[in-house]
Amino acid sequence: GAETINLSFANFFPASHYTNMEQFPLWIKEIEQASGGRIKITNYPGQTLLEAPEIYEGVVRGTADLGHGSTGYSRGRFVATEASELPGIEFGSATTNSVVAWEAYKKFNPAEFSDVKVMYLMAVGPGFLYSKKPVRSLDDLKGMRIRATGPTATSIKALGAVPVAMTMPEVYESLSKGIIDGQIAPPEVLKAWRQAEVTKYITVIPPVYASVQYTVMNLGKWKLLPEDVQKAIERVNENFVLKAGKIWDSQQKGSIDWA
Repeated sequence: GAETINLSFANFFPASHYTNMEQFPLWIKEIEQASGGRIKITNYPGQTLLEAPEIYEGVVRGTADLGHGSTGYSRGRFVATEASELPGIEFGSATTNSVVAWEAYKKFNPAEFSDVKVMYLMAVGPGFLYSKKPVRSLDDLKGMRIRATGPTATSIKALGAVPVAMTMPEVYESLSKGIIDGQIAPPEVLKAWRQAEVTKYITVIPPVYASVQYTVMNLGKWKLLPEDVQKAIERVNENFVLKAGKIWDSQQKGSIDWA
């Protein structure tokens, strides 16, 4: 029979995060089944294979065969994709944001992704402000050091705060040590990243936060796959955008309730 193709998959979410408990295992299972068992994917969560900002380039180089990362950690690298992260574009649910990001990618096929095979794009949101002290007005926000990535950093600066760029794995410690006063992110961070332990207040803010995430494959590895396997994978990916968005939405409300 055909030889098994073993692939490594890198992501930055903790092993206990619902992406690694629910989203990625489901996607891996669907890919393995669609390939008729010819593909076997090993997941490396929590930056064990690649650090969060290095995931994309790591897949390009082949350090990992597959990777899931956030465009916001590579500022200026994904210029076209950042258009769907601009203020006011955010649509109030991860499901809608994901479909919009994916449809935009398929329509415009931006050159910034030409050095990988894109499996699927998704987008999270909406984002709120989590802080140690209450933020009830723009005056309260003035001078506060707020973790923000991508175009959100520009928005938060315009509102009078000081944006601080960092990846999600760095945020808990930065909040607990007072390096930052708060951050803007979807509610999943409160529970899945334990940030409710180090913040006290949630402020619902205008739609200045959206974050596009990608799952990509090393181009050389992709080209080695038999054509029928490629087609099967593309079918899985096309249907998975919606599933990923729904998983995020189902967790968002639960995270606020929990916090």
